[in-house]
Amino acid sequence: MWFYKANTCLVVAIVVLLTQATTGCGFKPIHAAGKQGLPRHVLANIEIAPTKDRRGQFLYNRLLDRLNPKGEPADPLFRLVTTLDETIERVGFKKNEFATRANLRMQAHYSLLSLVTGATLISNRRSVVASYNILNSDFATLSSENEARQSSARELADEIVTRVNIYFAANPGAANASNPP
Repeated sequence: MWFYKANTCLVVAIVVLLTQATTGCGFKPIHAAGKQGLPRHVLANIEIAPTKDRRGQFLYNRLLDRLNPKGEPADPLFRLVTTLDETIERVGFKKNEFATRANLRMQAHYSLLSLVTGATLISNRRSVVASYNILNSDFATLSSENEARQSSARELADEIVTRVNIYFAANPGAANASNPP
């Protein structure tokens, strides 16, 4: 019991020291509202371009949840365009050469465009790898593959949103130019 209390006090002390150290160095959270962080309306003014297939729909839905939780903007100032590439590589094999494991590699190419100026603000790509088991049941294998696909799309969407946040935090002029009067 004394060990638990001592560790708790140590953790609290470390958190306090880190908080004091980061406030003096100009650290500011990108999710804070107002002058100290990214204005909330900037992300809400990003239109997400629709995708053409089902795997892209997973990414689109997650981006929609993260950027436009109150619905798509009526008069967007920015447009986020994404395309996905996907490959599946069989990696685990039994002695009889049947695969037992696979890696699903998903790569997203994304661009953030200003609809006001027509400029490309960000253009980059991100990739993730998710592994899944190849089972005796085709249905179970398809379910595992689908879950790996959804997990990859969630991870890519979260990474894209983080990169967009970082861009606007580093370039406040781009966000401030979009402030409504």
